[in-house]
Amino acid sequence: MGVYGVVGPRTCPVHGIVGTVWWQLAVEHARLKDLSPEQHDTLWRILNEPASITPQGETKK
Repeated sequence: MGVYGVVGPRTCPVHGIVGTVWWQLAVEHARLKDLSPEQHDTLWRILNEPASITPQGETKK
Protein backbone atom coordinates (compact mmCIF):
# COMPACT_ATOMS: atom_id res chain seq x y z
CA MET A 1 0.00 0.00 0.00
CA GLY A 2 1.17 3.50 -0.74
CA VAL A 3 0.86 6.80 1.04
CA TYR A 4 -2.47 8.53 1.65
CA GLY A 5 -3.24 11.59 -0.45
CA VAL A 6 -0.80 10.80 -3.27
CA VAL A 7 -1.94 10.22 -6.84
CA GLY A 8 -0.14 7.10 -8.00
CA PRO A 9 -0.52 4.25 -10.49
CA ARG A 10 -3.38 2.53 -8.67
CA THR A 11 -5.42 -0.11 -10.43
CA CYS A 12 -8.14 -2.58 -9.64
CA PRO A 13 -9.07 -5.91 -11.23
CA VAL A 14 -11.73 -4.21 -13.38
CA HIS A 15 -9.88 -1.17 -14.78
CA GLY A 16 -6.47 -0.94 -16.42
CA ILE A 17 -3.74 1.62 -15.80
CA VAL A 18 -4.52 3.70 -18.92
CA GLY A 19 -7.81 5.02 -17.54
CA THR A 20 -6.45 6.09 -14.17
CA VAL A 21 -6.10 9.65 -12.95
CA TRP A 22 -2.37 9.02 -12.55
CA TRP A 23 -2.04 7.99 -16.21
CA GLN A 24 -3.96 11.01 -17.41
CA LEU A 25 -1.85 13.42 -15.35
CA ALA A 26 1.59 11.78 -15.57
CA VAL A 27 1.62 10.22 -19.03
CA GLU A 28 -0.96 12.14 -21.04
CA HIS A 29 -0.13 15.45 -19.29
CA ALA A 30 -3.85 16.22 -19.00
CA ARG A 31 -4.97 19.34 -17.20
CA LEU A 32 -7.47 19.08 -14.35
CA LYS A 33 -10.16 20.62 -16.57
CA ASP A 34 -9.67 17.75 -19.04
CA LEU A 35 -10.43 15.00 -16.50
CA SER A 36 -13.81 13.28 -16.61
CA PRO A 37 -16.31 13.81 -13.77
CA GLU A 38 -15.48 10.31 -12.50
CA GLN A 39 -11.76 11.12 -12.52
CA HIS A 40 -12.46 14.34 -10.59
CA ASP A 41 -14.35 12.27 -8.01
CA THR A 42 -11.43 9.87 -7.77
CA LEU A 43 -8.94 12.72 -7.39
CA TRP A 44 -11.05 14.29 -4.60
CA ARG A 45 -11.23 10.92 -2.83
CA ILE A 46 -7.44 10.43 -3.09
CA LEU A 47 -6.62 13.95 -1.88
CA ASN A 48 -8.97 13.57 1.08
CA GLU A 49 -7.60 10.25 2.31
CA PRO A 50 -7.78 8.63 4.77
CA ALA A 51 -11.06 10.31 5.80
CA SER A 52 -12.62 9.63 2.40
CA ILE A 53 -12.04 5.87 2.69
CA THR A 54 -12.68 5.39 6.40
CA PRO A 55 -16.11 4.01 7.35
CA GLN A 56 -18.34 6.69 8.87
CA GLY A 57 -17.98 6.90 12.63
CA GLU A 58 -14.76 4.87 12.74
CA THR A 59 -11.75 6.63 14.23
CA LYS A 60 -8.14 5.55 14.51
CA LYS A 61 -7.04 4.75 18.05
